[in-house]
Amino acid sequence: MENITRALNKFGHGDHVNAPRILKLLEPAGLSISISSGLSERSECVKALFKLLGSDAFRKDEEIGLAIGEALALFADSCNTTEIKCTESDVENWPLDLNETFGMSLSPPSQVRSTKDRWLKLISGKLT
Repeated sequence: MENITRALNKFGHGDHVNAPRILKLLEPAGLSISISSGLSERSECVKALFKLLGSDAFRKDEEIGLAIGEALALFADSCNTTEIKCTESDVENWPLDLNETFGMSLSPPSQVRSTKDRWLKLISGKLT
């Protein structure tokens, strides 16, 4: 999964932009994060997926947004496995700063929501 994350970051931005390659990487990324048990690796890959939504590759091919959504849906659906317990109780007492450490400890659907909320908070903080 580390190599997939590195490739998403490399081919989504800068001089190495390659939209077709990114599209090919998104499905394996979704599968990897859905079966991974490593919280930090999973979190880094989810961050790379969200980062792609504003990338040069996304601007070249908007279909990347749909593929990112599918990859994140695979991750959120991994909540149905027996290894990961998914409850709504982990959403009740979120810290106001939405720190990354807290987000990594959440269930897959809540981790996706936490990452999205943290990115929105960062973006809105820069605009005001």
